[in-house]
Amino acid sequence: MVQTAGIDLAKRYTYGDYLSSIFENVRCEIFDGIVKLMAGVSYEHARVGKRLICLVESKIEHCNVCELIYAPFDVIFPDSDLLENVTTVVQPDIFIVCDQTKIRENKCVGAPDLIIEILSASNANHDWRFKFNLYEKNSVPEYWIVDPVNQTINVFVHTGDKYNEGTVYRTGQRINVSKISIEINTGDIFRVR
Repeated sequence: MVQTAGIDLAKRYTYGDYLSSIFENVRCEIFDGIVKLMAGVSYEHARVGKRLICLVESKIEHCNVCELIYAPFDVIFPDSDLLENVTTVVQPDIFIVCDQTKIRENKCVGAPDLIIEILSASNANHDWRFKFNLYEKNSVPEYWIVDPVNQTINVFVHTGDKYNEGTVYRTGQRINVSKISIEINTGDIFRVR
């Protein structure tokens, strides 16, 4: 039995458990009740994340409805009438919410309008498989997977029942965010210091 800071990694947990003191000061996500501990981010991850936050924030600042939020901030997709019984809690790197009723104190309840995950060596498979499937299943309208090493952004748009095949953007190309009508130049994200 593996334990970390009082958390039994072989046990299944709910959002109610996640709010208890054993999860205090532990950065993690929960997928179908299983805890996934989160490592600190790399310098490239942090640098690209900061640029994305600044760029996207500057593009939506005119919007009185949409809000940019970044980790650590919980997103839950209710699969139960009682939020405490929800078994999946994630902390996307960056996300935008245009329906303010979804924001409740320390969490977003329901699908954000755009989720951006930035790959690190420790989370690449997780973001490509588990989070992709979770966001697709819960109809997140647009999902970006940002790869700082290869300087690419994979953009997936929800078609109503699943994500499209996706589009790969490289340095110098422009991405149009369909839901909120903004354009981002990838060169501003991956620019060399």
